Amino acid sequence: MHAWLDTLEKSAATAVILAFILSRFSPRYDARSVRIKAAWADRDQFSKDVLTILAAAGRLLAVQVPNEASEVMRSRLEAERARWAEQIDVATRNLVDNMERYLLGYPNRLGLHDLLGRYAAAARFIWISERSEERRVEMVRDLSAHIQGIVFAKASYKLGHLTDHRTELRRLLEVLETPETPELAAVPPC
Repeated sequence: MHAWLDTLEKSAATAVILAFILSRFSPRYDARSVRIKAAWADRDQFSKDVLTILAAAGRLLAVQVPNEASEVMRSRLEAERARWAEQIDVATRNLVDNMERYLLGYPNRLGLHDLLGRYAAAARFIWISERSEERRVEMVRDLSAHIQGIVFAKASYKLGHLTDHRTELRRLLEVLETPETPELAAVPPC
């Protein structure tokens, strides 16, 4: 038999086997791809919400309405502050409403699911509490800063600071969840 005929037969057999394998497993890979893309989109939204909280809180703490400001300037600054506060409100609402979607996108080593769930609930309950706006802003900023360090920081930064952020976040959450703390009694356990 000719050598080119052997090559042709092997190529045809390989093509048939490959077509069978692809037809058998391709739908599974396509479905898995959709789920992976959705998980990454949820992670991105979680990141955006945490970043929004940090940025809006920073702006609220940095920009105060001076007593000597004119009525026009006072109303404009108050409108900006109200807009930034609304951004935090929407972001904390998103965190709580969508926690089941983004939580499962992260590995649960080191109790990350529990920590992220407690953070989302605490941030929302702090924001809707009766505390002063300045105190609420400081508290959600502090919680969010630790989440930023735990989840979104570069690996080189995490190496030196991950344990510190986790420990401090757990401490803050335990204080918030302790009903004996008079200032924090309005926050229900997470």
